[in-house]
Amino acid sequence: MSAAPSTPINQVCIVARNAPRTARWYTHGLGMLPAGCNVFFGRLTERVQAVPSPLLLACWALDRQGFFQVEVFQYRTPRSRPLRADWRPADWGYSMVGVHVGDFDATLDRLAGLGSLPYTRPDGPPGDRRVCIPDPDGNLVELLERDPLESVAPALERPDLGAAVRVVTVSVPDVEAFCDRAERGLGLVSEDLELHAPEHDRLWGLEGTRRRSAALRGGGVALEVVQYEHPEGRRWPDGYRLSDLGYMNVAVGFRDTGEFDHRLTTARAAGWRPHGKALEAGVFKVVYLDDADGFDVEMLCPRRWADRLTGFSPRKAPGQRTVVRIARALAGQARARYHQSEKNGRPS
Repeated sequence: MSAAPSTPINQVCIVARNAPRTARWYTHGLGMLPAGCNVFFGRLTERVQAVPSPLLLACWALDRQGFFQVEVFQYRTPRSRPLRADWRPADWGYSMVGVHVGDFDATLDRLAGLGSLPYTRPDGPPGDRRVCIPDPDGNLVELLERDPLESVAPALERPDLGAAVRVVTVSVPDVEAFCDRAERGLGLVSEDLELHAPEHDRLWGLEGTRRRSAALRGGGVALEVVQYEHPEGRRWPDGYRLSDLGYMNVAVGFRDTGEFDHRLTTARAAGWRPHGKALEAGVFKVVYLDDADGFDVEMLCPRRWADRLTGFSPRKAPGQRTVVRIARALAGQARARYHQSEKNGRPS
């Protein structure tokens, strides 16, 4: 394996019922650091996400890496809808996150104390065990005792922390087409990594599978691209939108706006379609993009001086009462703005 330069994957985003609770699961259970919360709403957020009339709370957690965050959204509007009742990890979309943990047994004990138990017994020999466990919203999280990217990932900024996100799995209809778009457009690099074998599928409830897969690396995170032939992956249900519960997307990250603009140009050429014009918000520059099959990726350029505002620097999370008070106040502001917009004859 080579440590070829790549555009770093700097975020995985989760839509949760209760963002502070889910973020605490990642900090208290997996050993990450809290990185604060913020609220987003209004026309600019709607333009970026293509979600109607959004009002959402964002909470963040940081792992061992220096430029990576777990982002947890909780939508007050529109209300998030759950995964389909018969959802399977083979269905299209981001389906699982793999986390390398420093102390496998201690992590399982902490998660058990939070009421989270694995689906099966751990698989593999000591030193190379793995197990799948649901987060508070039922999202699949695989705990990995061995670091699958140790030889190619950048140096860790916080080596004393208990966890590092190393894998995000996405189920797609055509593994070659997706990888081509991601390599040419987003700057991810192909790696000769076998992150899972078909027999591992039983750890998250699939038996007798046939699958094809590839691994793309973005900094210290691998995007595992899987095409299930049996059971065949199903597309999103009618009416699906990004604000629905589950893993929303991953972000590729930049610290320089020139690199951001260049990569946006290559993404367009490779078939990624921006939701709209990239938003320059002072503390960050951001755009969401879809590919031809509807898979979403974020491009994010946070300013270093504002890392405490954008969740890339450790910061104590506010208490639940404070969060609710802020969200309710901003909800009133958002409703007033939309009502005024309708009165002025502008579409909401």
